[in-house]
Amino acid sequence: MDLRKRLARLDRSGAAKSSVSAAASPVGDPGRLGLEGRAGSAGPVWVREHRTRRPRPPRDVAVLNRLTTRRAPDDLTPEDLLFLDTETTGLAGGTGTLPFLVGLAWWRDGHFHIRQYFLPSPGAERSMLTELVDLARGFRAVVTYNGQTFDLPLLRTRGILARKRNLLGELVSWDLLPVARRLWGRRLADCRQQTVESQLAGIVRGAGDIEGQLIPQAYFAFVKTGRWGTLRTVIEHNRRDMTGMAAILGEALGQALLLKKPHTRTALPWQDAWSLARLCENCGDRENEAPWMLRALADLPADALPPRRFLVDAVRMIKRTRDWRRVADLLTLPEAVHGRRPWSNHEGAILYEHRLPNLSRALDYAIALGDAHRRERIEAKIID
Repeated sequence: MDLRKRLARLDRSGAAKSSVSAAASPVGDPGRLGLEGRAGSAGPVWVREHRTRRPRPPRDVAVLNRLTTRRAPDDLTPEDLLFLDTETTGLAGGTGTLPFLVGLAWWRDGHFHIRQYFLPSPGAERSMLTELVDLARGFRAVVTYNGQTFDLPLLRTRGILARKRNLLGELVSWDLLPVARRLWGRRLADCRQQTVESQLAGIVRGAGDIEGQLIPQAYFAFVKTGRWGTLRTVIEHNRRDMTGMAAILGEALGQALLLKKPHTRTALPWQDAWSLARLCENCGDRENEAPWMLRALADLPADALPPRRFLVDAVRMIKRTRDWRRVADLLTLPEAVHGRRPWSNHEGAILYEHRLPNLSRALDYAIALGDAHRRERIEAKIID
């Protein structure tokens, strides 16, 4: 192919791309979506503002450092938190996914402020990201729900394409999904945001919401035809996500404040007390881990069938208190619920050989365990 034909082909390709770009830039009235057009520092943006009197959490929000995967400064206040949630053209991430709606929220002057940036066309992305960067300068931590693995990496990828490297990288990332799993994952059927909202904060979205998998279609239809369709519902869904995160944060802070108060009279399901015991153990808080586990055991319903993991944790933590009689009582639980298992036979053999000397019982456990060496040793002790 000669140079003239190559240039002609490139010219046709450029014309085709221009027509696609033009088709992807619908002209419309942002007011139809409850938005307003503003002149941003890098170009026009479409914005929606909302304000509510959602209760502000205690000032000691840094207590959540005990639960988060990233540590924030100890003097962090509620006003330092920037909530963020995106609606995107897909869940794959990477350069092919576009965040067409970015919701931001924060506490100021007794109110919970929500600002949503909508992308009227892909060409306006740089203006939107510039506004996001400018707003984020006043905060120290960004709060998301599964944002550490999706929203923030996606925004940083889009930022690189817009020549804005390390977008929001100066903010500590607090992802509430790991927090919810650590606090309530042993009790709830799942830790999706709406499940946690409804079960913990009593927030039921009901009618007027939209399923997440339908959101990309709503935006594609708008870009293609310029029709609003269900985009109002998408914007409202995003707003609800922001208020839901604020509610979940408040619930998580309340639980975090209980970590060092195992003797509090606050009513808790046994699974939540178990979770607090595990958190204390992970933090090396030996003073409070056993009391929380004992509380979980005390609140365990008589007809409950606790999972094996719970019983393993209980035995391990109570052993650290050297309350061997209680450990012996605990070992009867897995036998009653799950039947004898290798781990309980192993624990029983050690307990009755070394802690509560009863060689006949230790031998019984060693035989059930199938540990020939241990069995021979215990039999030799019995003969002696």
